[in-house]
Amino acid sequence: RDSVLELKPDVVVLPPIRNPYARDFAQTCKDFGCAVLTRHTEASCDWQDYKQMDEKTKMEILGAFRYVVDCEIVWGQDEAEILGRRTNKFPVIPVGSFVTDVYKDPDIVAKYLSKEALYQKHNLDATKRTILILSAWGFIDSSPDLSVDPQIACTKDEDGRKIWLEMIAAVKTALGDKYNILVTLHPNVAIEPYKAFLDPLEIQINTENKAIELVKNCDIVIHAGSTTAVGAHILGKPCIQYGDQNKKGGWEGRADTWMSKISPFAKDLSDLIEKINIAEF
Repeated sequence: RDSVLELKPDVVVLPPIRNPYARDFAQTCKDFGCAVLTRHTEASCDWQDYKQMDEKTKMEILGAFRYVVDCEIVWGQDEAEILGRRTNKFPVIPVGSFVTDVYKDPDIVAKYLSKEALYQKHNLDATKRTILILSAWGFIDSSPDLSVDPQIACTKDEDGRKIWLEMIAAVKTALGDKYNILVTLHPNVAIEPYKAFLDPLEIQINTENKAIELVKNCDIVIHAGSTTAVGAHILGKPCIQYGDQNKKGGWEGRADTWMSKISPFAKDLSDLIEKINIAEF
């Protein structure tokens, strides 16, 4: 809000509107005289997903909290058609994925943070390869004051975080002498629970750099069904999926979403360690 008041922009671009605060902020921007556009940063549902959803999940896709913006841009045609079913009509335009397109341009990738700078920033051992672990379950901390029935996804994430932290500790125990380990947090994830667990293990957390910078300069990526892994694969980085944040449903609507099939899946901790050890660089 402060930035909008200071900059007085013509257009404000917002993430998907999924809670009352985001809806009210979009309306406030319009009241200030700004055009408002929302950009879906993640791959969402297609018709196959949508048809398998229960009515409550469909309502979340279509907008449990009614909002009006000037335009919404999404990844694909199916999602555009689905969102076009809403009673409050505004243009929905499929544009592909900006966040993965950038990985395909070597000139742009080269301009981002260097490996030397990342290693120096986190005091990583330059003689070792680095494992980048992406935090999953990004809604756990995003709206703690909205942990009511419509926002139940926020509270479901807590068990996933516990499993994730235990996995990081196991990787450290098994491979900490062989690899650097760097953990990055999903936007809106609170750093405190991670620091409390990882600081005693001397595992670094990065919350400042762009995903492309971390993927570019690390050697192997562990994720739980993340769009960041799409970019990592484009750059030729080995990726391993451990756990599946999409099993809880959400915008994909089913556990076998394509986002859960982009990397080899480790069925347990020993399988994860084995897959790391045989990764080809």
